[in-house]
Amino acid sequence: MKRKFLLFAFAILLANNVLAQYQEYQLGLMAQPGYNWLMVSNENISNVKNKFSYKYGLFGSYYFNENYGLSSGVYMLTNSSSYDFKYDKDGFIMKYNHDFRNTYLQIPVLLKGRTDLISNKFRILGEFGAGFDFLIDHKDAYKGLDGTSNHFNVKYRTFGTSLVIALGTEILIFKNSGLLFKIVYDKNFVNMVKDTDETKNYYSAMKMTNLYLEIGFFF
Repeated sequence: MKRKFLLFAFAILLANNVLAQYQEYQLGLMAQPGYNWLMVSNENISNVKNKFSYKYGLFGSYYFNENYGLSSGVYMLTNSSSYDFKYDKDGFIMKYNHDFRNTYLQIPVLLKGRTDLISNKFRILGEFGAGFDFLIDHKDAYKGLDGTSNHFNVKYRTFGTSLVIALGTEILIFKNSGLLFKIVYDKNFVNMVKDTDETKNYYSAMKMTNLYLEIGFFF
């Protein structure tokens, strides 16, 4: 009888320990400093200069079981770059530099997988899915080159989608809370600039790619 009682007590302690390490829902805060580069395949655009970018916001995860789930969030994303633009049509030539900074609201939808707890302290995780980006602000500066002063005001697409891939780790500090570190690759699928009748094909294939280091806290 005593032996059965000890086994039962041990089973309860083990179950409580597992429940303490796994919860169905997870919320958190994160910041992602990173670097963006503008991908172009257009002879009218040259001298591309890329810059640092950043992302921050709230995220949440829902787990089907301890190892698999869905993750989403609400993020503010800012990227920037500059490039030289040349317009030559029917003898009319413009050359200028365009420096811009765009801010998006991003809502990712990601499949998430993670390992069991290793040494009761950390997990390795991976995420794969799509980001949905909504333009909320942009700042532009134009500078004429070769004595020209005219330029086209760029018109941006207000919605875009991107491929998001992440690899990282969760480190438990408290019962169900801890730190999150990830490398995040975010590649946009959609041409970020709209072509007008005047600039048709001049702004084609302008897509932004970002690489971030994510630092977060989950609870």
